[in-house]
Parts: sequence; C-alpha cells; structure tokens
Amino acid sequence: MRDALSETEATIDHYFYHENTSPFLAKRLIQRFGISNPSPGYLLRVANAFRSGTYKWKSLSFGSDKYGDLASTIAAILLDDESRAVVLDADVSSGSFREPIMKVLGFMRSMKFEADDDKALIDFNLMGEKIGQMAYEMDSVFSFFSSDYELAIEPSVAAPEAQKINSPNIIGTLNGLFSLIKWGSTDYWDGFFEGRGGRSKIDPGDFSTSVGKLAFKPSSENAVEIIDEMSTLLTCGRLSSENKEIILNAYNQQPNKISALMIAQQLITTTAEFHSTGLSHKSGESRPAIEPPKSSNISYKAVVFLILKGGLDSFNMLVPGCSDLKSQYRSLRQQVALSDDQLIQINVRKDPIQPCMRFFLHFKLEEIKQSFNQRKTIFFANTGILNEKTDNTNYKKIAKLFAHNLMQKEVQRIDDPTTATSTGVLGRMMDVLHGMTDNDGNPYKVGSIFVLDRSTALVGEVGKSPVPITVKKKGSTVFDPYPWSDRKEWKNVDLMSSIRSLNNATAFGSSLFSEAWSSDLLRSIEESKIVETALSNAKITEKFSAYDYSEKLKQVASLIQTADIRGVDRDAFYVEFGGWDHHIDLENLLKLRFEKLDSALGEFWRELAHQGNEKKVALVAISEFGRTLTPNTGDGTDHAWGGHYFMQGGDVKGGRIMGEYPDLEGPLNVDGGRGRGRFIPSISWEAIWNGVSQWMGVEDDALLDQILPNRNNCGSVLFTKEDLFK
Repeated sequence: MRDALSETEATIDHYFYHENTSPFLAKRLIQRFGISNPSPGYLLRVANAFRSGTYKWKSLSFGSDKYGDLASTIAAILLDDESRAVVLDADVSSGSFREPIMKVLGFMRSMKFEADDDKALIDFNLMGEKIGQMAYEMDSVFSFFSSDYELAIEPSVAAPEAQKINSPNIIGTLNGLFSLIKWGSTDYWDGFFEGRGGRSKIDPGDFSTSVGKLAFKPSSENAVEIIDEMSTLLTCGRLSSENKEIILNAYNQQPNKISALMIAQQLITTTAEFHSTGLSHKSGESRPAIEPPKSSNISYKAVVFLILKGGLDSFNMLVPGCSDLKSQYRSLRQQVALSDDQLIQINVRKDPIQPCMRFFLHFKLEEIKQSFNQRKTIFFANTGILNEKTDNTNYKKIAKLFAHNLMQKEVQRIDDPTTATSTGVLGRMMDVLHGMTDNDGNPYKVGSIFVLDRSTALVGEVGKSPVPITVKKKGSTVFDPYPWSDRKEWKNVDLMSSIRSLNNATAFGSSLFSEAWSSDLLRSIEESKIVETALSNAKITEKFSAYDYSEKLKQVASLIQTADIRGVDRDAFYVEFGGWDHHIDLENLLKLRFEKLDSALGEFWRELAHQGNEKKVALVAISEFGRTLTPNTGDGTDHAWGGHYFMQGGDVKGGRIMGEYPDLEGPLNVDGGRGRGRFIPSISWEAIWNGVSQWMGVEDDALLDQILPNRNNCGSVLFTKEDLFK
C-alpha cells in the first residue's frame, strides 16, 4: 500500500513538474479568458508566472513564490498588456467567439431579466440541443471545445468556440433570444425555458405563457442614446457606427416604442459584435446570394464517415478463431477476453493472407454479422495512421500517438505530415469532385454535411467547393419561425433586410471572428430553408429507435433520400458516435455500445434498401485508435494504435477481411509481446480512402494525390475500387 501511494505521488509530480505543463495550462487558461490566439510572448509570460509562483505588475506583486501558484498565473493572464491593450482590437486575429451559454446569460443579466413572483427557479429546456452548450453537460471529459480548433475562413487562427458556431446552434441561439425578448421565459417558438404552456399565436409583449421577462428600461428617451446604451451593455461598446445607424433606423421606423425596443434588441443579437470580441468594419457590399438548388443529371453516390469517437476496443469486435491466435487472444486479454458464448461466427471468404479461416464478432453485432455474410460488409484488420514505412525501430517518430485530440486530427485530415494543412480527407475529395465532370461532360454537384458535430474531416480549401452544412440530429430549425405579429401596427416589420445589412461583407482589416460570424449567419439562414424543404419531403418507412446513434443515421437517410431536392449528386456525411473510451468495465460498457451501434446500422441499411439507395452509399466506420490488447486494473483497456474497422454498402465487395490480422505476439506489437499490446498498423487510412475516392469518381492519379497527398509514402498497400467494390 505504501509503495502504491509513493508511486502515485511520483506520477503526479512527474506530470505537474513536466516542462510542458506550464505552457499547456497557460494556453488553455488564456483561451478561457477570451483570447483565442495568444502570442508566444504572452504564453511565455504566463507560463513563467506559473513556474516562478510570482507575477509583478507595476508596484504590485502576486503569488506565493511557489511553483504552480494560481494567483500569480491568473494575475499574469488578466494584467498582461496583450489582454488589456485596446490597440490590439485592431488586430484581425485578436479576440474570440463568446461561448453560447455565456451569451444567453449575459443577455439576460444586461437586459434585467426578472422571474415572476411565484417562481424561485427558472428551468432551461434542452439548451444543449438548441445552442450547443449547457452547464454541466460537457460533450466529453475534454469540455465543450478543442483548444486547437481553427477558423474555417483562416485555418491558422485558433477558434475553440467556433466548434459551436454551426447552422443549428446559430439559429437555435437567435430563435431563443428572440422568443425571450418577445414573450419572456417560455418555450414558445423555440424559447429556451419551461414556461406555463399555451401554443396559440400571441402578440409580442404578451407574457401569459412565460415565467419571467426582461425588465430593461432605457435610461433615456433619446433614440441615439438608447442604441448607445444597449451597445455598451450587450457588446461592450464594440457596435460599429454603421451597425448603430442600421439599428437606429429600424427603431425610428416603429412608432410603438415598446416594439421598437424589442426590434433593436433582436437586431443587436444578430450582430458579429454581440457574438465575438473583435471589431467589425463594413465594405459597403452585399454578400452574394445563395443559388437555389437544381436537380443533377448524374447518378447519385454518397460516403458516410462514421467515427466511433473515444477509441474503440476492436479486439472485442473482431476475434480470431484459429487455435494459435485464439489461445494468444485469451491469454493476453485475460479477464476482458470474450467467452465462447459471447461470440458469433462470420463466414469469411478464403484469403491466403489471413492467418485464420474462422473469425468471430461480438455477440451484440448480429446486424453486422448478417451484412458481412450477405457480402455487404468488409473488415479492415490492424488499420491506423501511417506516415511512412514503419517498424519497431522508428515508430515513435511517425506521429504523436495515443492522444485522443491528436489522433482524431490524424484520422480526419490524412494529409502530408511535412506540411501544416487544415483540410480534411473528405473536404479535399469534395474539392476535387467539384471541379470535375462525368463522362458526358456534366459537372458534379457536391454537398458536405455534418450531423450535429463539426470536425476537420469535411473541410476543404476556402472557396473551392461549397461550405459544409451542419444539421441537427433530428428535424430541422427554421430561423425566426413566427417573425412578428398579425396585428396591424406590427404587420410590416421586416427584420430580415436589417439583419442582412448588419452582416454584409466586411472590409479588409475587419476581425476574422466578425467575418466568420456574419458569413455563417446569413448562409445558415438560407441553408435552413433548403434543409427544411428537403426534410419535410423525406418519407422514412423504417422505424428508427430514439437513441442518439439511430437519430443521427435517420437524419442521414432522410438527406440521402432528398438529394435531388438539395441538388447534389455526390454527398459526404460526417457522423460521430461517442462513448467508446472504455478505461473501466469494458465488458458491460462495450456491450451496451455495440447493441446501439448494431441496431442503428440495421435500421439505416433497411431504410436505404427501401429507398433503392443501398448500392449508392458507402459507410466507413473507424475510430481514432485501437486499444491495448491487455487489460488494466479497472477491467478496461487503454489507448493504443492499430485497430479493426469496417465498411458497409450495397456495392461493397464484402464478406472479406482486408489486411492481415496480426500475430498478437509478433513484430507489429510495439511492446514485443511483453507489455500492453499496442500494434503498428499494417494498413493505413490512405488504403481505404484511395478505393473510396475512385468509387466516388476520382481515378486520375494526380487528383488522388490531392486528396491523399501522402498515399505513395505511407508504407501501406493502397486498395483500389476493384478491391473494395463490386
């Protein structure tokens, strides 16, 4: 017991005093205080304050002179010139997006929200779904945002909160704020709150369905001073003179000053200055209109990138059946090995590469088993990131292994490791297809869709192919569903023209965060109309369960069915299934995940078969890394490297295991059979996407090199479309 305590303390000390700890914490703390892109000098000054335990500012000194002192660290963050100098507002990369929940709470405080006398507590309603964030409802143990997430319009600029700036969250945030302004704290027309009920159309200012309302009263009756006061309260005075003028004109056009105030409040919440901390400058030009979709003349194909996020333990998904490997499996897996009654056999086509003629799946994967036996599923054995030919002597320099955030980047980007790019493998595929024609000279019309979660996978080069759309996991959200009122004096209120003017094109030198917000807002409003039209025309016949995985794939199936309405012939979808990080209780947790995964996939493919789209879609299911072969003391497994994954589709040449299932004590085991069992992949991600790219229509080698810039250097065989598809 004493040794265990000493070892634990030594481990904690190792991490605490590691040379990377202070800059790691400095960057993340600075970002949480509102500066997404701190300079190296700022990081160094904060890191030094953490190391030394003291920070001096003018005649004041903060800290205890002890390593890791938080008083000195926070003082260094808040008092540094880079956090305080007003001149830095002119830097286009300075500032950040505001967190969604902080925008809502800040608005309520600034506009003097008051609960009704009979309500001690106000209940928020589904905020995570509506705005992408709610207190104590983090997406993962790594919080709501990745510190390295980048702006789509300028990939060199970090913007953690941009992960939540997508179409559903943008519209959900604004609809909720509009509802709060017009009807108080209620769920009326996408409101944020649990109200008193009631659904009939009521006029703005009627708070009969609410449990509280905004009580803000301007301190002046002068219109200019009213707009200035709200600019101070809601944007810290950042509202540009152009935007003040637009809001002032809208205010003055409304004779009823109660409704005029509501109009001004609504318009301010749509501005970039409310949603970000940069300065916005207008160019005077309108943003180009989004063209309505037109039907395509090319037959449809789609690829679904399904990431099992968290690190799937695939050694308990695909299990060898021959005596030697099965004996190794049982010996090394110990208490987390599957017993015979937890295995179901699959019918594997004869393959001289495989060490076994028999393989088994986890017993909860009955749908995947049937798909495999029907020759519609391929397994990829021991697959993962490879940047060059790799063995036990050089594997440590291949990539930054075993960390969730870094390996998720690798699996989504699959780019050249020698260059700093911020595009994803499917984003580059869509870029290439967007510039191509089919054999009859018809140009491809491409679309990219995130289902709820944004990532790098679908991001292409700025301006090449259409910007990816983000949709909710179920249904759609229309902007401002009940714009105003049927009453005569408010009937002609037109917020949309003012919103467009407030978010028109920005000038050179305007904040990148401001530009990103304004362009995303106007595009999201138009996209929501297209998505709403498409989804309202979808006729789903399969009954999907209410579980998260099934809802996401039902949304994909609906969008595939309505591809013609959306005017696309090549689609790329990105879907995350989370919850695969099983460091403890692997047996029970994995069983539950597999049951939900298997059910969702079965529902999805039955629906596509009914649509007649089964052969037009390929679903690639992978994870950022595999897990250790041996268990830990919590009956779970830990981060590793190579893993086993699969692809499904009606046109897939299934019933096979591609790549070689590894000798569990052989040379690909970086621990040499004596440690945890982490395997160097024998198949790279490039191998899979090479064949998928060809199937989608890209067969020219030079174009394939654009999609997979490291495919000829990754040290892996490359699969062709003939290898993977019928």
